[in-house]
Amino acid sequence: MYRFTGVLKNELRPEPGVNITIKGLEEVRLILAPTGPWHEFDKEQTNKTLSFTLSPSSGTTEGRAVTVEIENGTEKITANPNNWEITLTASSEAKAKAAKFDLAVVYVYDDEPEEEGKK
Repeated sequence: MYRFTGVLKNELRPEPGVNITIKGLEEVRLILAPTGPWHEFDKEQTNKTLSFTLSPSSGTTEGRAVTVEIENGTEKITANPNNWEITLTASSEAKAKAAKFDLAVVYVYDDEPEEEGKK
């Protein structure tokens, strides 16, 4: 059995269109509201890969991103115009070596300063 434990966060500001729907983790869809409450996740399964989708209620991922920090595993994030596909893969089948992750939906900021003379 493979074990996945972690926290799913929506770190967006509370405003219209920023709820995040999670499909594929539970029997029902989960909704992550901005700034909490966070969803604590703990699941054992026979497959070493855990896949799910995050969809913003605004219908677009523009200006937002998903970040994942994971121990004892790897992550793959595929950004699409209307959702993010997340795949987490556990490194070990041992329960003591659970794939521990911290996933957050965040804003993307363009911090690159404009070059002088370009506008």
